[in-house]
Amino acid sequence: MEESRRGLDSYLAEERRRCEAHYAESCRQRAEAKRVKVEEQHRRAEEIRRTAEENHRIAEESRRRAEELYRRLEEQHRRAEEQRRRVEIEQRQTEEQRSRG
Repeated sequence: MEESRRGLDSYLAEERRRCEAHYAESCRQRAEAKRVKVEEQHRRAEEIRRTAEENHRIAEESRRRAEELYRRLEEQHRRAEEQRRRVEIEQRQTEEQRSRG
């Protein structure tokens, strides 16, 4: 009877060790899976950050180009307006000379 009890205790102790080892392995696998997932999230976040920085750089460059084009357009408009005024003055002077002539 005693021997049977020791055998049962030994069997139960071995089963307990196996269960603990299995649980520990399961925990390790879950932790590893979580680590991989977090690393992937960090990688994606870094990718998104780099893309956002690049988009911001492109937007800034586009804004600078648009401002430069607008300045050029304003300058062209100013010159055209000056030219129009000169032509108007010349036409008036020509008209006045004809009427006096």
